[in-house]
Amino acid sequence: MADNPWIEERETGRWYVNFENSDGSIVRRYSDELQFNPQNEENRYQVHDERYNNWHMAPIADESNFRRSGPRSGRVNSDRKTRRQLPLTTSSPGYVDYSGECLSDDGVIEEYTNVADPLSNWASVEENLPPRANSVPPDTKEDDRHIYMHIRDAWGREQDAIALLDTGSDDEWISRTLVDKLGYSINTHARKTASCGNNGILQSEGTVSLKWRVQHRLLTTEFNVYDFDDLDVVFGNDFLVKEKLVTWNHSRLLPLVSDTKASSEESNRQAEAKQQQLDGAQKYRERKQRSERRKKEERRRLPAAGDAQEDADRRS
Repeated sequence: MADNPWIEERETGRWYVNFENSDGSIVRRYSDELQFNPQNEENRYQVHDERYNNWHMAPIADESNFRRSGPRSGRVNSDRKTRRQLPLTTSSPGYVDYSGECLSDDGVIEEYTNVADPLSNWASVEENLPPRANSVPPDTKEDDRHIYMHIRDAWGREQDAIALLDTGSDDEWISRTLVDKLGYSINTHARKTASCGNNGILQSEGTVSLKWRVQHRLLTTEFNVYDFDDLDVVFGNDFLVKEKLVTWNHSRLLPLVSDTKASSEESNRQAEAKQQQLDGAQKYRERKQRSERRKKEERRRLPAAGDAQEDADRRS
């Protein structure tokens, strides 16, 4: 069955179809501007174009017939497959079409690094890089920053948990609630302190060594214990790189700051501004020294004036 050409406008909630003119321009026609005519079939409607005095009819379900019976000035652009973009994160506002996916007509997308093969390395992770404008959407995989793991508890059974893959963390962490559920005791002699991105401090309650499994891989890892509210397990960058869960595509890394040689005119302006700052600082020091000298002179004159006043009083 052909795709439904109707699109819902996010801002107003109105439904519209796009008419493409012969000159390539797009005219948006809303449903409240159309008149439905159920004379022959319940799924037929009439489209009236104010530029012409004729009516055009087409079945909603048949996209090809709808395109052929469009206005003589152009055709209905309902072939979304040729211009459809992937629902990636963009820097421009998107809209919601009939499938519920968030799309964008803009070419600004996010580039991704190469991801480990999920079949060989039992996980799929994608790291976002800064967006690059006017680029073609690449073939991307689903963004997956976690893995499902099975941890062996103190009674030999396996407990399910979700592990967050965090390249910004240096160590491995586990929730205190999950440790209690597994039935293990915590080694409180080793307590590690970690700094958070919000300048906070994370103080572990201790460590615990656990055996766990993902598919056919069996591993033993020592975790730092903390009372997380909504996290089970966190794997840090060292573990992810060691197990090849994340591979970085350095060819797509762009410098955030680049050093370019200034022109002679720019160099002269910079030197002049620097000299003005030095002159201002020197004048400030000179004014401060003069002020201190005046204060010292005033303090010396005050006792002398007081002695002279006492002598005058005694003579009188």
